[in-house]
Amino acid sequence: MQVQKQPYLPLRGRYYHAAMDINQLHAGADYTELRPSFVIFICTFDYYEMEEPIYFFEKYDVKKSLPYGDGTFTIILNTTCPIEKVPNPLKEFFGYVRSQETEGNDPFIGQIHQMVAELNGRKEIEQIMTLEEELDVRYSIGKKEGLAEGREEGKKDAAFDTARKMKVDGLNAEVISKYTGLSIEEIEKI
Repeated sequence: MQVQKQPYLPLRGRYYHAAMDINQLHAGADYTELRPSFVIFICTFDYYEMEEPIYFFEKYDVKKSLPYGDGTFTIILNTTCPIEKVPNPLKEFFGYVRSQETEGNDPFIGQIHQMVAELNGRKEIEQIMTLEEELDVRYSIGKKEGLAEGREEGKKDAAFDTARKMKVDGLNAEVISKYTGLSIEEIEKI
């Protein structure tokens, strides 16, 4: 879903196709195992300003109109086009995107509405656009948590090392506790 017109929409499509493809093949797999990929942008603006409801893209040879045949397709839906141009099967969907209200009894639109209601307001959903982005977010969170945990363990290990040295030098547990932050019980176990 795109709500702001940005000049790099086609580049986002290219990126999404690549992200999908990279996850389809394993090392040594045959390229024929790649499934067709479709990137669909549902836009609340007319990216190409031609008042068309659907822009459908496939790579092809410009001079010969020969399809490239790589199985990648990009579809841009313009939900702001004149309603009379919208194909009948998409009219209710376009209406829903425009108003966020279900007008008929279409079960598909009902499912979409239910999912939107469940996902609205979840901050992490707003940050995740693709599986790769989701993994990046999870990796970043895990990395931050791991680093914080590692720092705490490192501080604790350093405190124990310092306490051992102080104990060897004959300092009492109260003094060691004051300078290391360790409890008397922890120091006595060293």
